[in-house]
Amino acid sequence: MSIERTDIHDQGRPAYRAIADALERSIGAGDFAPGERLPPVRDMAKKLGVTVGTVNRAYVLAQSRGLLTGEVGRGTFVLKRPDRQSRIRLAGENSANAADLVVNQPPVVLSDAEAADTAARALATGGAALLGRYPPTSGLPEHRAALAAWVARIGLTAQPDQILLTAGVHSALAVTALACLRPGDTVLIDQLTYPGARDLLGALKFRVEPVATDEHGLMPDSVETAVRVFGARALFTCPTLQNPTAITMPDERRQQIAEVVERNDLLLVEDDIYGHLPQTRPIPFAARLPKHAILVSGMSKCLAPGLRLGYIVAPPERVGAITTALHDLLVAASPLPAALFTWWLNEGFADEILARIRRQIALRREIAGSVLGAAPPEGSLHQWLPLPSSWTAERLVEEAARIGVHLPRSDVFAVGRTPPPKAVRLALGSIADEEHLRMALRRLRGLLDQSPPRAAPVI
Repeated sequence: MSIERTDIHDQGRPAYRAIADALERSIGAGDFAPGERLPPVRDMAKKLGVTVGTVNRAYVLAQSRGLLTGEVGRGTFVLKRPDRQSRIRLAGENSANAADLVVNQPPVVLSDAEAADTAARALATGGAALLGRYPPTSGLPEHRAALAAWVARIGLTAQPDQILLTAGVHSALAVTALACLRPGDTVLIDQLTYPGARDLLGALKFRVEPVATDEHGLMPDSVETAVRVFGARALFTCPTLQNPTAITMPDERRQQIAEVVERNDLLLVEDDIYGHLPQTRPIPFAARLPKHAILVSGMSKCLAPGLRLGYIVAPPERVGAITTALHDLLVAASPLPAALFTWWLNEGFADEILARIRRQIALRREIAGSVLGAAPPEGSLHQWLPLPSSWTAERLVEEAARIGVHLPRSDVFAVGRTPPPKAVRLALGSIADEEHLRMALRRLRGLLDQSPPRAAPVI
């Protein structure tokens, strides 16, 4: 795939930035292979209808993002290991005075003593076999039964043998795609989405195409059209507290999407990572479409990110193929996180952790509402904040960093040729306590109440 004129024009930003952004999206989707040589500057300029200087600036900007490298006399090449930290900052990078609104994780609600005590009790219950034997690829029966009870709470009835344990949601998504699709197949995804899912699908050599959304989530007509245009075989979506928009797709829209899926014989992969956080929510697609939908989820948002416990709930006829792919990829997930979760669940401690996280979310929603004049939906760890007309998301991210407030670049959530959104995502859980969150949001509000600083003149 090459960059076209339509990728860079009418984007409401300088052409060189639009070119760099288009390069970044294509590299993230796997359209440019690591080590691939990009077209010479003059050739790219002629093709896109811009000046040589514009392309030069775009290549330099892409290099600064860790995407490209230039070699004198040879050309410009895609880096073999793109620096993903240039797009989404990792936890722990900030100084003591900086505020991280990037990493979307729940506040820490466990004490050191609780973590140590419950881990010891779970290990004692499971015995030395947890460490001394390979577990079954799909997970130990008692752990699968615990997860069946867990998903029943969100309205999904599943037998334990429909559930497979993984090392987090990324591996659950990878295994599901590898088992159920062929390389080169087209996967449809929300036009604004979690970039980790988009990039993973691209790295696995699937073609990822965006589907238009509105205030209720995916639009049924857009899904239908995309299936016809791209010959898509699968649809990936996060319908409950979607990342980044925090939209929860209502029942009526879910039913409309379900009808499109059945009519076109699509596979629907449902990311339900936030599904246990709201007090009430619609039932999952996997309950509506028992033959067409696979639910992937984990404990990173509702209990503890450090567990790295994910799971897949699949139709019985797909379990065999997914188990084979899981063995090929992981052999098996560690039974230790599942043993700890099972102990927590059986002793009622999982409910206590979830209740604490929900209380923290409610407090942080209240802070966001009082400081910013808008709050995320009930149960949401993140807030999608539309910006005043005077600000672009890119400029706000730059200026906020200068005052010690770190935000993710909004264009990383855009799929394909989706224009960069005029909004920013705020992760409200990473900052350790409410007072520091309040201070960070006040700094951000102070910026938004001003006009962006004027750029220095070019002479």
